Amino acid sequence: MSEREGFRRAASSALPFRPGSGRGQAGRALLRTLGTIAAAALWVVAQPEHSIGAPVPPEGMDARRAYLRGIGLMRLNQSSESLPYLRRALALRPDLWQVHCDYAAALINSVTEARPGLWTIRSVTRSSWERVAMIREGLSELDRAERLTRAPLDSAHVIAIRGQALAIWGMSWNGLAEYGRARRLDSASAELRRREERLRQIIGRPDALFRPRRI
Repeated sequence: MSEREGFRRAASSALPFRPGSGRGQAGRALLRTLGTIAAAALWVVAQPEHSIGAPVPPEGMDARRAYLRGIGLMRLNQSSESLPYLRRALALRPDLWQVHCDYAAALINSVTEARPGLWTIRSVTRSSWERVAMIREGLSELDRAERLTRAPLDSAHVIAIRGQALAIWGMSWNGLAEYGRARRLDSASAELRRREERLRQIIGRPDALFRPRRI
């Protein structure tokens, strides 16, 4: 199997979308359920166990191993730690939409990632400026991913992730417009249709934005 085919097979299947408001549990869920995590298992089962677990520096990895390592860390909710590996994969294979898409998801996940500190939970990011920059970079990477897609379903997947990200950060109407674009490319997706309808309900009922809710 060619390297390009391997990345294609490892591309994510559409897992549950979690559009939100940026408030409450739904807002904090972000994008990790939409990375390539599930279908990347097609590669994982064919790789030695150390290909994900060993602390190998990203500089010493080829594109595929770096990509798998990054996905493995995302599965552990360690998106910020996945970034160097996904950057390595992106540097070696900038022609693959999957890598741009998952790097974008990792960036946006990292914005609200936190670790236990001495007295409290501490954000892994240092400032609002850094968080805004990461979100902007993530959205730019989604733009690049969409431009590289060829199949309508792949385009719909990237567009739906952008719609989710926009809805999470309070731009619900923009997110709804992106869901509409995604559905025009993937009209058979009942899950996407349900997520779009749920976001319509939230826009129509502002009080719902403050309730932890999975949609």
